[in-house]
Amino acid sequence: MSPDELVKLGVVQVMEGRHCFAHLTVEENLLTGAYTRSAGRAELSRDLERVYGYFPKLRRDAGPRPAIRRGESSR
Repeated sequence: MSPDELVKLGVVQVMEGRHCFAHLTVEENLLTGAYTRSAGRAELSRDLERVYGYFPKLRRDAGPRPAIRRGESSR
C-alpha cells in the first residue's frame, strides 16, 4: 500500500525519541493512539483483539481481555 493509503487506515508511526510514552504498556499505547477515534468501546475492543491476533506475543497474559472503557487504561 502507499503511505497515504496506510494513513487513511489509521496506521502511523510515532517517533518516540523523547520516550514520552515509555512507561505505558503496549495496550495503553494502542489505546492512547485510539483516543481521537470516535469508535465506541465494542469497536475498540474488537480492534485491540485484532492487533493481538496479529501479534499474540504483545498480550501480557493468555486470558480474556477485560472490557475497555473510554478514557481508562487496562493497567
